[in-house]
Amino acid sequence: MHVHSLLWLEVFDAAIVEHHSQPLAARLHLAGRAIAAHIDSDPEPPRRAMSLSMKHPVLLSGFQGVSRRWVERIAEEACPSPATQSDRFRARVIGSATMGLVDATIREWLLHSEGAPFVALWDEGFAHLAGLLGPASTPVSAC
Repeated sequence: MHVHSLLWLEVFDAAIVEHHSQPLAARLHLAGRAIAAHIDSDPEPPRRAMSLSMKHPVLLSGFQGVSRRWVERIAEEACPSPATQSDRFRARVIGSATMGLVDATIREWLLHSEGAPFVALWDEGFAHLAGLLGPASTPVSAC
């Protein structure tokens, strides 16, 4: 089981490739869902790792660095070739919002939803985020 979120990039990228023809919102939802399903397949190692990082602030700095890299990766998916500053900014907002959802899902999973599948929490959270990403019919690249 890959516990560290950088290694989950493989799961993310495979899902992005698999769903490349889908609109951005669908790609991000399905990629996050793939990671969530991966976590649910063996939840105790990530639960322990995430719980430890929340209890020991020194460990959070490493996760914050990882989060910044993920924001950039998601921004790249949101807008592969930004033509304008507005495109770049929108892409980073989408990346940041998506990582905020990841953080909120992790916290909910660890602190308030004993036994709830991670994927169910991801789906619920993504429903809140979907408005930012545009309607399901938004073209593959909205840039």
